[in-house]
Amino acid sequence: MAWKSQDEKTLQFKCEELEMSRKIMWNGKNYERLINFIGVKDNIAALDIGCGTGYIIRQIGKHTKNSKLFGVDISDEFIEAAKNLSLSEKLDIEFIQDSVYKLPFPDEYFDLVTSQFVLLNLESPDVAINEVYRVLKHDGKFVCIETPSNTRLIYDPSVPNEIIEIEHLINKLVTDKWGNKGIDKDIGLRIPELLKNHHFKKIDIEGYFNVKLGSYPYELEGIKERALYMVKML
Repeated sequence: MAWKSQDEKTLQFKCEELEMSRKIMWNGKNYERLINFIGVKDNIAALDIGCGTGYIIRQIGKHTKNSKLFGVDISDEFIEAAKNLSLSEKLDIEFIQDSVYKLPFPDEYFDLVTSQFVLLNLESPDVAINEVYRVLKHDGKFVCIETPSNTRLIYDPSVPNEIIEIEHLINKLVTDKWGNKGIDKDIGLRIPELLKNHHFKKIDIEGYFNVKLGSYPYELEGIKERALYMVKML
């Protein structure tokens, strides 16, 4: 099966944007929460699917020893960026350009598989989950980070109203387009059900509370520029 994003144009990120957004999301105490929830150990085989610039697997690499680490993404641009970042951080991680629908690994190979905002961007998340289950050991762990569409955004008082209004407009446009395509933007709410349907037994859920400081680390002009780009793609 060929990989296809739910919306290949409106969900497209530049490498710099994606990397910076991950750093902002997982800063301070949230970074500690991430590492603790993943439960990184030594001497493991770990995989990050839809790895993008490799942020998650690189953090795992900083907290483990004697482990085999891999990242898979469909984008050769992201894979190249992930390789360069991993090299600059002196981490031994293998990044592979391939589909999450057909992972290039044998059955029961990994102790740990992670993903962040991946299932949301797939037409067939069930296929990807089935692949994760296949490559995981029977006592392995899948850490899946997703968001429901009804997440309440709480902005820092310093964020200009104009930025907030632009973000709400873009969110509405994207949500409406997804709805017209029959896409389930609430997949974050259905993760326990999806995992249970694919034979996962023990399922833990942890909430994430995020105070947004703006859409991305841009000034207002940068926000406007990206908003215009996304509207054109719609």
